[in-house]
Amino acid sequence: MHRFLGEWYELAALRIEEKDPCTCYALAYQEMRRAGMRVVKRCRDRKGNWVYDKGKAWIIYKDGIAVLQSEYQWPLKGELYFLELDSNYRYAMLGNAGRTTLRILSRTKEMDPEIMEKLLDRAEAMGYDRSAIRPIPQNCIH
Repeated sequence: MHRFLGEWYELAALRIEEKDPCTCYALAYQEMRRAGMRVVKRCRDRKGNWVYDKGKAWIIYKDGIAVLQSEYQWPLKGELYFLELDSNYRYAMLGNAGRTTLRILSRTKEMDPEIMEKLLDRAEAMGYDRSAIRPIPQNCIH
């Protein structure tokens, strides 16, 4: 869990709707005293205002696969499976079991295009709708 802590930028995501109310998604994971992580999710809305959402997250294991479990509004919890995780924790791809949610995260605001292409190919091979995966601009000043 310790290596996952810190700042992540959401560079691409599976979007059901064409229009998203936010851009410049970023997540900050911080260790909590008792267990798990505090997560602060932020983005910029269409009016240019920063929007924040705070929650908790845990990394659990199901059948030997790492799962990021998060809770932003008790008792609702979400689970995203780690589909790809760089050995140096520079990027990660997470998705849900129903293949309706996919997130590509990076420690930086930009990713090597070859790595992004590799992740998109892998997502498609796993049954995700590649045509619905949208890039998320990171042109806001954080």
